[in-house]
Amino acid sequence: MESVYLISEIGSDRVKIGYAKNPRARLHTLQTGNPRKLCLSMSFASGRDIERALHEAFKASTVGLEWFDDPHGTIYRLFETFAEAAAWGDEITPADIALEASWATKMEAYGLATGDWNLEAPDVPTEVLAGGYSPA
Repeated sequence: MESVYLISEIGSDRVKIGYAKNPRARLHTLQTGNPRKLCLSMSFASGRDIERALHEAFKASTVGLEWFDDPHGTIYRLFETFAEAAAWGDEITPADIALEASWATKMEAYGLATGDWNLEAPDVPTEVLAGGYSPA
């Protein structure tokens, strides 16, 4: 079964979003040529269209082909959300990826973590709705 995976580079903010039939085997292959320790953070059954959508959504953070800089953990948290939804049997679409990544980018611009989102109005931080926050 094909999966989309997230591999983290230990000791840095870099993550790799990829697609493989066997993410653990892919980790082993990548580790062979990398002096830093890598870790398979998570994966979920999905197709190449989802991998491409994730790459497109985070292209501003690309540091080399399928590697991304994730200093605030935004990519990690969104990937975790998609993996959990997939585990519950929800279908993840490229449109879902684009929408969620757009919200995450807005939250990151305000300096807020994903957990600070207001679920009633997910594209607006709780502090903004309350009138007590302004971006730097």
